[in-house]
Amino acid sequence: MEPVKAVNEIIFNRSPITLADSIRLQDGNDLNDALLDFFTKLGTALVADDVQSPCAYTLSSLFYGKLSGGNAKSGEEGWENVKSWTRRIKPGLLRYPAIAVPINETLIDPDNKKKTLGNHWWLALVLNPENAARGKQCTVVCLDSMKRRTTSFEEEPHAVEMRNTPSNYKCEVTKIEQAAHRLWVNFDVQGDGTMGELADARLSRIKVDNEEVVGTPELALTINNNGPNQPCRFEGQLEFHLDGRCRASTFEFTYANSTTQGTYPPIEFTFDAFNLSKMQKTVTRLLGGFLKKEWGREVHKAEFDKKRVRAAMLNTPQQENLYDCGVFVLENVLTALQKGKSFIDKLTDDPTTEEDGLWPGQAEVKHRRTRLCDCLLMMFQACAQAGGNKDIGQLMEKDPELREKVRECLTDLPGENQAKRLKTEA
Repeated sequence: MEPVKAVNEIIFNRSPITLADSIRLQDGNDLNDALLDFFTKLGTALVADDVQSPCAYTLSSLFYGKLSGGNAKSGEEGWENVKSWTRRIKPGLLRYPAIAVPINETLIDPDNKKKTLGNHWWLALVLNPENAARGKQCTVVCLDSMKRRTTSFEEEPHAVEMRNTPSNYKCEVTKIEQAAHRLWVNFDVQGDGTMGELADARLSRIKVDNEEVVGTPELALTINNNGPNQPCRFEGQLEFHLDGRCRASTFEFTYANSTTQGTYPPIEFTFDAFNLSKMQKTVTRLLGGFLKKEWGREVHKAEFDKKRVRAAMLNTPQQENLYDCGVFVLENVLTALQKGKSFIDKLTDDPTTEEDGLWPGQAEVKHRRTRLCDCLLMMFQACAQAGGNKDIGQLMEKDPELREKVRECLTDLPGENQAKRLKTEA
């Protein structure tokens, strides 16, 4: 019997990953481009509604960086950087019902443009790209699990006065911000001291769809002037943690109501749920020019109108940490592949649909991260037992059971494994 030969790298469809890459699947780590490319290719081959003709083609995670590189001012210029990447795609990139483009965005500190806050993955999903040559709209839907949106009220603050008192106690909300599941409220509350000290700002509450957000908010004060029988003032920021599946855009904020200091009426504020970021508009513009050049590879009677390539923000579930964005991208790709062309057509008709359960949330992503770890362990062991053969695709062709186990790792939902185990035990 030959000894098992350990392997440090496995390959699927020319995409390799190493043991060092696999560590990034452990909880608390970001996915890198190698893992994203490996698993999107694996998903396309195993979980697509029609594996012979999948509904989406996923471009490399390095694609957009290359397209926008070299100071490319347009998608047409950027196409020159990537034209060799798409030349051999059969039957042609634009023939696919959808094109999935992972975007790795460098986040810039809004208060200091020279400071970066790290990198973030999100997905641009181009729906029915040939539509732009047929007189119809081609939509680039942005699936972003960490939406960043801000509404400022500094010129006209949202203000309320304490109820049932002649005293001068007033609360103003000057700005609200949201990033994924975190919500920040900038406030300024003042009183003349006749009703005593200001209540603790951490007693403040947020309601979403008439449901109160559970937990005490975190507080950061820039002005902390409080005391009995004297003018008092708090100015600062409260941070609330929302449920990642919350897709509401209207919130109700109530400042620190107290039985001793009095109560304030709630303040309602609203975000634009479908507002696009500057980066998302740029991505759409460059993809429009790229698709126009890609269409020109072949002779067509119709001309590709890049002005018909429009962007739409999807109001999808949000991540509840700072590191799961890459898994959200992968899970969104796997979701689209499994649902098939009819799903892409439905999404094309109504790209801003908010149907519950349409896209994965934090629970599904957490589960998938665990199952991807299981999947890699299984594949590395299979390659080792096959005498060091690194090509997992070849091994799955010979071993249908291995193929099915890998497919399950990419498709099962939270609780399914436990349910299967309990059924087997019974």
